[in-house]
Amino acid sequence: MYPLADLIRAAGTLELDGDGLRAAAAMLGAVPSDPPPVPEPMTPLPVPLAPGPSATAASPGADVHTAEGDPRPVRRVRVTLVEGPVSAPPRPLRGSVHNLLPPAPAPRPAEPLFSPWHERAILSTLAKVRCPGPEVDTPAVTRMLARREAVVAMPVLAEPTTRLGARLWVDYGPGMRLFRRDLRWLAAALRRVVGQDAVTVEPFRDTLPEMSAGAVLVATDLGIGAGSPIPPAAWPPDAVFLVPYPRSRWPAWATRLAVVQWDRRTTAGQAARR
Repeated sequence: MYPLADLIRAAGTLELDGDGLRAAAAMLGAVPSDPPPVPEPMTPLPVPLAPGPSATAASPGADVHTAEGDPRPVRRVRVTLVEGPVSAPPRPLRGSVHNLLPPAPAPRPAEPLFSPWHERAILSTLAKVRCPGPEVDTPAVTRMLARREAVVAMPVLAEPTTRLGARLWVDYGPGMRLFRRDLRWLAAALRRVVGQDAVTVEPFRDTLPEMSAGAVLVATDLGIGAGSPIPPAAWPPDAVFLVPYPRSRWPAWATRLAVVQWDRRTTAGQAARR
């Protein structure tokens, strides 16, 4: 049933030698298979002799000979030398660190307080005064005739005009020190609107100039920035005041004056409702 197990049991019980073990294996049907064939030994290749101290290194284009008995042909070795980039040390930097930084952007030019889109319309509105025009006041003439009054002088309608010129009072007090450039721009812009010879610029500090015919524009801070020696009652109510501060900072007594905020958000419509 189990020939290999019976063969092992018989070998241990009968103490069989080699011939007896083969005979018992043949009787039990457990004949071992033939051993595998032994491979033939390999023929070693000839080893080239090591170069001695008198051997020289192969030069470019030299012939390299193989060991004797090698059937391979003699080959010629060509050596090509490739030179790489020579790395040089970095050149030391000279000068200041500021020279290595990119140039600073040019500063933006300053802009006037009034927007360029509304400047001409605002100043034209502020520089106009109402004067008698060429158009007859028909309702006034009708009322005079109904009352049987003699029409000695023909009444005419008043119209806003800039033909009387304008006067610009410029506050040079300490509170307007930051707006000196804006004051020059304002004077130049007013001359472009009204006329070069029709605008008079009058600076003041402690006392106000005298009123006269024509429009009067006063560029001042009303003492908001650093106070003013001019009392509130001395400011003329017939002038137009250009104040570079928001309405929330205007003094309470300024409500009786025609004040316009000197700012880029001001429009001609706001200037007309002063």
